[in-house]
Amino acid sequence: MLIADYADTDAYYIASAYAWRDDADRAFEWLDRAIDENQTVDALKTEPFFRNLHDDPRREQTLARVGLADSQVSQIGFEVPGFRSGPKTGSSAEIE
Repeated sequence: MLIADYADTDAYYIASAYAWRDDADRAFEWLDRAIDENQTVDALKTEPFFRNLHDDPRREQTLARVGLADSQVSQIGFEVPGFRSGPKTGSSAEIE
């Protein structure tokens, strides 16, 4: 029923169900569909349901398609106004 009712809008969640069931082929098939249809996949890297896919080489390729590959994320530079980067004091960084 999940596929029949939600295939057009929630391919990402269908992929997560297949990943959780350790069906990597179907999970990646549905992830590709979600990406092709511009559905939100921004939690793909951290979503626990996809834990079974972490060792699959297709994971890094899929992450790269949406700009979440380690090599892509490490190149992102950003600054938060009022936040001083560098060595932390105490348990958190200081706000200037």
